[in-house]
Amino acid sequence: MVNMTEAAEAAAGPILAGRNIGVRGERGLASELSNRVGGLLLVRGGPGFAGDVVLYALGVTTGKRPNAGQILNDQLAEAARLGKQGSVVIGIGSVAQLKSLGQFERAQEVCTALLDNHAPASDGLFKRAQGAAVAPTFTVANAMVAWTWCCELFAACTRQGKTPAILPDFDGPKRPRTFERRWEMRFHDQTLEPIAAGHLGAAYLKRLGAILRDVATASWPALARTAQRASDTILDGRTTFLRVGGPYLPFHHANQLAGDPGILTALDHDGSDPSAPSPGPGDFVIAIGRASPPGTEGWGEPEMLRGAGRGVAWIISAYLTQPWDLRRGELLVDQRWPEGDALVKVDGYDTRLAPASSIVAEAILWAITAQVYADSKI
Repeated sequence: MVNMTEAAEAAAGPILAGRNIGVRGERGLASELSNRVGGLLLVRGGPGFAGDVVLYALGVTTGKRPNAGQILNDQLAEAARLGKQGSVVIGIGSVAQLKSLGQFERAQEVCTALLDNHAPASDGLFKRAQGAAVAPTFTVANAMVAWTWCCELFAACTRQGKTPAILPDFDGPKRPRTFERRWEMRFHDQTLEPIAAGHLGAAYLKRLGAILRDVATASWPALARTAQRASDTILDGRTTFLRVGGPYLPFHHANQLAGDPGILTALDHDGSDPSAPSPGPGDFVIAIGRASPPGTEGWGEPEMLRGAGRGVAWIISAYLTQPWDLRRGELLVDQRWPEGDALVKVDGYDTRLAPASSIVAEAILWAITAQVYADSKI
């Protein structure tokens, strides 16, 4: 946690002095960190300006820009300009990728702090026949690193006498709130006791790891059946549709990332356009959401999804779901994050920090995609 602590402390001073936090390098990460339950209210999703703290996701390859070398060259040049303008640049990237492309020393030089996401250089779990990586890892790892950094930033601010405001779950269980909140606020009038470095970040990673292990064990049979049904559908010449929601996944499906093999067909409409492809008798739907039970209005047009003759796999955190919410033949893959989403409880504070939902959903998406791609190749 030494690098994470240093990165948080480097950002705390400018933020306490009135500077903002910007997010660059990947639109999904900017969306993920902004206006989230369990997130810092001072993160608004903008790119940041000269003198601000800029959290920079490095080297994420997209369908339009698959060349990591070109992307990194441009990003590090921009990071250098920001640094010369007085910004604190916190880089998040794969040290393995940076070293493989000869950019590691440059990244260390232009970034105030460089956080390793520990993803492989190729940003994928395995190779396709033509050599490109399949199943991106950067988007999962970057969000994990970013939320860990947010936890450590919260703690670093308390060590300087300020308590950042965290967005609570207003739709969750009603409970007294001892800390006043306004949408424009950055810090509370009340202050917490100083929190030691490394404590909150480690707590977040420990709890997140436990949830992912639960998915890989208790939720695994349903996840495996989802992948098998999806690949069988494709092998039979029919379509496996993918419907996603939330703040993060919409930026990472439908071939938006270079590592997406394009084996799943995006279902990004509400059914009002009859010319758009919709699920039919021989099709299958994978629907990845947050906590809205299967078939409820949170899915927009759930009956359109249920037009798939091979059923729907609902991938949600199932604490609101009842057995009767599922129809015959439907699958439920429980994401297993808790009500309220955020994971880290801070002594004396009324709201948990740092959500898990997007990371868990992203990991499940690429696990299924990788398996379907492997099983449905002809």
